[in-house]
Amino acid sequence: MEIFGVALTVISLILAYQAWQNGKLMKQMHVESMAMIKSIKELNEAIKEDMRISSQETRALLERMERSSQETRALIESTSEGTRALIERMEKSSEEMRALFDERMERSSQETRALIEKSSEDTRALIERTSEETRALIERSSQETRALIERMERSSEEMRALLERIQKGQEEARREMASAIKYIAELIVADGERTRELLRARGQV
Repeated sequence: MEIFGVALTVISLILAYQAWQNGKLMKQMHVESMAMIKSIKELNEAIKEDMRISSQETRALLERMERSSQETRALIESTSEGTRALIERMEKSSEEMRALFDERMERSSQETRALIEKSSEDTRALIERTSEETRALIERSSQETRALIERMERSSEEMRALLERIQKGQEEARREMASAIKYIAELIVADGERTRELLRARGQV
């Protein structure tokens, strides 16, 4: 029974160690996934901040150009045809700047959407790969555990046969042990008698 208990303890320890390894691997993969997601979020925040700053600077530039256009329009009313033509060029330039700003904002939005889609695809691919590796690890661990249990069962059969042989020889061993104990007891008694006789002899002397 002690042998079976030891076998069960060994199997339990192996299963616990494999479960700990699986948990450690899954935790590491989870940490890597969280780190990638965090970096993607930080990148998205940086892109949004750049777009906000760029939008503010462009709006400020458009406002200055609008004020300049208004001032020039006021001036053209009291100036020559050449000045009026200059104002028209300034207005055209303002429209071109506005169109350029719209185009830039649209391109930036498209790039941001493409980046977010790519980041999402990378994250999904990582999660799928992690799941496949985890399943493969669990399956391999299960196969190794089954093989170990089979070896332990064979060892148990061998130990059971050995135990039967030992039990068959127990009676003879008990008889030999009893005979040896009896012989030792007789020696002790005889030695005690000799010691007492020796002490008596010394006392008489």
